[in-house]
This record gives sequence, structure tokens and C-alpha cells, in this order.
Amino acid sequence: MTTLKLLADQMESLIDQYGLYNLLDAIEVTCYEKAEHLQVNWQDTEESSRWVRCASAIATAMNKVAEENLNHPNGPRQGETWAQWYKRQPYNQENE
Repeated sequence: MTTLKLLADQMESLIDQYGLYNLLDAIEVTCYEKAEHLQVNWQDTEESSRWVRCASAIATAMNKVAEENLNHPNGPRQGETWAQWYKRQPYNQENE
């Protein structure tokens, strides 16, 4: 099995478990954290800016995912927003 296929299978499992929106959200946060690390520890403004642009592109993808209702197979209840649904998920409640 190729590395790409292995990674794709792992990503599919994560999407099934947490939803595409949440996975993209975690990647977006990671991009911003990498940007901050590069700026603070290495004063590498150019590379930091690249990571910020990547985070922004992922945020755009997150908006598209929300529009297409691809967030999670067990999405919000009738009348519930995605933000409300997200807050009641067990993996988000432990950090509140």
C-alpha cells in the first residue's frame, strides 16, 4: 500500500469520525500555529505568511463544506445550526 493510499484511508476514517468541517478546522488551526511559530521563533515573515495564506484557503474550503452540508454524517437536528451542533459534540465539550 502506498503512503498516499494509507494517508487517504486514515483521512477518510477521521472524516467519518469527526466530520469534514471539523477536520478542516483542525488543519486551519495547525496552519496558524505553524505561522505563529515561524514568526515568533525564527522571525521568518515570508514562510509565516505562506502558512497564513494556506489557513485562509482552508477557511474558504470550510465555508464551501458548510454550504454543501458535508460537515458530518450525523449533522445538526432540525432547526439547529452547525455551530450549535458542533458545541454539543463530546470531543468539543471536554475543552470548555
